[in-house]
Amino acid sequence: MKEYPSFVELRLLQELFKESNLTAAAAKLSLTPPTASHYLTHLRNIFDDRLFIKAKNGLVPTSRAEEVVEKVNAAVFALEALISQETFCLSKVSRTIRIGCVDNAPYSIFPGILHFILARAPGIQLKFEELKGNKFEKVQRSELDFFISPIVKSLPPGFKSLNLSKNEYCLLARTDHPLARTGEAVSDAEICRYPFIDIRVGEPQSSCRTLREEAFPRWKNARSLVISPYFLPFVPSLETCDCLLVAPRKTSEKLILRYGITEVKTRTPGKVQIPRLIWHEKTDKDPLLQWFRSSLLIVSTTDSMKKN
Repeated sequence: MKEYPSFVELRLLQELFKESNLTAAAAKLSLTPPTASHYLTHLRNIFDDRLFIKAKNGLVPTSRAEEVVEKVNAAVFALEALISQETFCLSKVSRTIRIGCVDNAPYSIFPGILHFILARAPGIQLKFEELKGNKFEKVQRSELDFFISPIVKSLPPGFKSLNLSKNEYCLLARTDHPLARTGEAVSDAEICRYPFIDIRVGEPQSSCRTLREEAFPRWKNARSLVISPYFLPFVPSLETCDCLLVAPRKTSEKLILRYGITEVKTRTPGKVQIPRLIWHEKTDKDPLLQWFRSSLLIVSTTDSMKKN
């Protein structure tokens, strides 16, 4: 008979990813180290993989562990949301959920979320807002329920986060662009000869960083013809000029279907980032927001699995 991991074992796998230490992960779940070790052994048998390997800086996940963690996160959040739903009726909830994100997030991260929400909680309104000002303060003051960012590296005290599906970046240009016509991977030097439509990351009053520089650091010396906080308004311009644009792959796949643009193959691979859904601990036990977090993860993970 096929064995399945228990809920506690799935939670242990989650904590091992966060802590990289079996003792610390066990403490988070109020487990003794021997019990946690027993659970880890059981997980290794189920997945037929070591899952975590000892290294200088702690336990490092194997490629198999990296593959299953998104599905584990979705399963854990779905179970937690299932329990919390006993306290309210989704079909009767009437409430606005406010999310801070960039304009392409629904394209890249959760394209199926509207259908998912409408089928289960038709009284919910989703309000997407531009990421302006101090995002953490807005969430703490309840001006936002969540915000999504692929570039936040550390969280202030009192905040929690959930990793969504991976974000890969690629280069876009018009279909008959000189770089696209070759059909072969182009060099950094060739790319940097052309101007960019750049997407700003970070606040405008701070030192201006662009998505190009974040995703492809070797292209930092290329010229910016346009710097904007928005992806979508300038995409049609790519069809009629020599400019280039760096965009998330999931966004790019959908834009290529609508516009006369294509992906340019590059010798230098772009960085892979993982968008994080971030919220304050004071709303952590809110049953509706628990359900919404699990829904986002399920939808983003399901879309990612379809692509693979």
